[in-house]
Amino acid sequence: MDTLRAEILREYDARESAINPFIGRAFEDAEAGALRVMTIGINAYLNSADWPNQKPGWFAAWFDEGKHPFDRAVARDASTVASSLVSDSRLFPGLAFRGKASIFHTNAIKTYLPEAIGKRSDQISPQRYVGHRATWHAEFGVRARHGVLPHGVSVFGRLFWEWAWQAFHRQYRPASTGITVRRFTPAPGDGLHYANLVDLEGAGGSHPLALLGVRHPSARATSKASPEWLLSLPDVRRLLGMHPEKTVV
Repeated sequence: MDTLRAEILREYDARESAINPFIGRAFEDAEAGALRVMTIGINAYLNSADWPNQKPGWFAAWFDEGKHPFDRAVARDASTVASSLVSDSRLFPGLAFRGKASIFHTNAIKTYLPEAIGKRSDQISPQRYVGHRATWHAEFGVRARHGVLPHGVSVFGRLFWEWAWQAFHRQYRPASTGITVRRFTPAPGDGLHYANLVDLEGAGGSHPLALLGVRHPSARATSKASPEWLLSLPDVRRLLGMHPEKTVV
């Protein structure tokens, strides 16, 4: 069997101007005891000085180095979510968050875009997202085959959220993802449309996945849909096996 990295990059590199995701060590060697989290942005754009001279590995390096404010914000929010899951939830006993080694970071759009058509999210048409869903589905199948399904997925911004949760919902999910979904449970109350608990068939049986839709770091400052806001909602905390009264700070 090919390595997970080789299979993932084959899916990405089939596209022209592809990005390569950041793949933390916990996703490559099924490190025992590691909590695995996935983060999904919208798209990466390049200015005229870099387009069309881009390299696939730039995207992963930006995140690894914390080059841009977005990269640093994603790492911060991923840590907030992961720390809450390992410290508060009974669904992930004995697991530890290992920083960026626990993170798989990618975008909904798996290619770079020139600044003229990719700087603002309102420039991205729904059709472009649809065109990249196949890779979103395929990469989950790769992780399932290698026994490294994530325990948490944070989708940044609302634009890809619908396609993200549909990949696991009985009514919408395709048969080609290579994963088995036992149950899909949305949060009630204020958490509806922001949090779902997905019970997947993992290598060792039931594998819980916290699927969260959080605000994009570039969004106007507001507490709503921040990881702290979402993980402080009693209904979301109950869904994720946490004590309902604790506040995340």
